[in-house]
Amino acid sequence: MITAQDVRDRLTTTPFQPFRVITSSGSSYDVYHPDVVIVARRYLYVGMFEPNQSAIPERVATVSMLHITDLQPLPSPVPA
Repeated sequence: MITAQDVRDRLTTTPFQPFRVITSSGSSYDVYHPDVVIVARRYLYVGMFEPNQSAIPERVATVSMLHITDLQPLPSPVPA
């Protein structure tokens, strides 16, 4: 089971390594920067961007911590 602390540990690792959040429904959310994620005890809020858009998220996905099944590393560098 993935916990809020597991996600927090990924976000605070130096240097930051982008990662993918995988859920029990098969959905995934790519995290390329730690500033676009808010970790709460029961939920993860992930900023979602439109392709080739600004650094401001277009919308936010709310993910229940109970449904996070894996955190997978993504290749670096961060996409422009």
